Amino acid sequence: MPNIAENQNEALGDGYVDFSNNSVNIKAGAKWGGFFYFRPEIGYAFNPFPSSLPMLVEFEDGTSENQELDLSADSGFLDLIYEGMIFNIGIGFSF
Repeated sequence: MPNIAENQNEALGDGYVDFSNNSVNIKAGAKWGGFFYFRPEIGYAFNPFPSSLPMLVEFEDGTSENQELDLSADSGFLDLIYEGMIFNIGIGFSF
């Protein structure tokens, strides 16, 4: 994420997020079609997506610092993701 954060000197830096979300999920859905299909699913993740992530920011002068990337800034409908709701849409060919 280039030019996302500033340090105390107001210098821009590049932010890097290393994140993985290992979770157990329950999903239900339907498959419509034959050879070509469409499959919507909805479910719940027992380990919901976090509303903030740690981010390493590297500045042009060679310094770096850890900052917090806030993902929950008035996202409205997407707030359901932070509570554990998951959605999936699949399309494909079946044989």
